[in-house]
Amino acid sequence: MIADAHLDLGLDLVNCHRKGQHHVLKEYYMPRWQAQGVGLIVAAIYLSTEQSDEAYRQAAWAQIDALEQELRDTEGVVLCANGSQLEKARREGKTALILSLEGAEPIGEDPGMLDEFYARGVRLLGICWSRENKAGFGGRYDPNGETDLFGLKPMGKELVRRAGKLGVLVDVSHLNEGGCRDVEQLSELPFFASHSNTRALRPMDRNLSDDTIDAIAASGGMIGINGYSGLVAATPETATIAALADHADYIRNRVEASCIGLGLDLMERISGGDDTFTYCGVTVNALDILHDHSAVPAFLAELEKRGYNKQERDGIAGENWFTFFKKWLK
Repeated sequence: MIADAHLDLGLDLVNCHRKGQHHVLKEYYMPRWQAQGVGLIVAAIYLSTEQSDEAYRQAAWAQIDALEQELRDTEGVVLCANGSQLEKARREGKTALILSLEGAEPIGEDPGMLDEFYARGVRLLGICWSRENKAGFGGRYDPNGETDLFGLKPMGKELVRRAGKLGVLVDVSHLNEGGCRDVEQLSELPFFASHSNTRALRPMDRNLSDDTIDAIAASGGMIGINGYSGLVAATPETATIAALADHADYIRNRVEASCIGLGLDLMERISGGDDTFTYCGVTVNALDILHDHSAVPAFLAELEKRGYNKQERDGIAGENWFTFFKKWLK
């Protein structure tokens, strides 16, 4: 089974609907997921444009609405809110979706708004994307950013506490180093990084420091390695499957393989094929090293060459994420 802990599915569905394209899950995603053995997808609610709290909120609702509309028309895929539902989906051969909020912007200044998103099925919360918001500071796409050591804002700390009470798991991908330290101290539950690589191999604040890797593992959490080329290596030429495997090696050697999964962040379909990405004056290459989930076996073959046993490879492909979410989503 393949599990991918980060796909900007809501954004893609909304964009397609605006173009008059419907049945996207049924006609585009499901045939591919079924053929490729994809059993679990974390469907992120990603909001790219800086706007007001209310506009963020309405855009987030629109993505959830679009997903619910598509699910009504699509067999073989189901939105899951807890471990029992994940197990049922797997028994029935269905692809399970878990909803994640990628950045707390739609929550605004009211921590109670998290309860409303929880009621709509959101079970995972990223505090920030790679920008500042009312909860904290995002990790930038360059090394040694001036805000990297800033902690969570009071709103962010309250959100972590409220997430723990609700049973919402906190995702530290995109969060800066200081924020990660606060999550480590405040979280009542294991926390995770859905789609991040290692700073040691690709220095930038967007990737994980050794301290954060250690803290995630110590909490019982997981790290999804990211196939977005700019987070893997400095140039398109060096952003290869082997380089992606180097990040897995680093995490495996520092903690253990059971902490590793996939968070591929497949972007070429959503970005329209742009090969660079610029934010806050920093440009990174923006290609998918694994162009879709059909390329996962090639990555696993690279891991096998490096001595990963079958249990480790199966875990990284999907079993580790499935076990983690089945255990902690109540």
